[in-house]
Amino acid sequence: MNGKSVRYADVDAYGLDKVEPVYESFPGWSEDIGKAKSFDDLPVNAQKYARMIEDAAGVPVRWIGVGPKREETIRR
Repeated sequence: MNGKSVRYADVDAYGLDKVEPVYESFPGWSEDIGKAKSFDDLPVNAQKYARMIEDAAGVPVRWIGVGPKREETIRR
């Protein structure tokens, strides 16, 4: 914002023109995660992605959906 990197910009609609988003890219994974029952069962890149979300949000990721069904959820 105004040339400085910030994690959160407290601006109204009139200040959005001063904000430039920063996009990050991460390697994906091709493995099927539908059978994963624990965090350790996930591919390494999926684990790294979850940790990045934790770092960005500042809170732990407690639930990870690995499929459309309710039982296809990992609890950390």
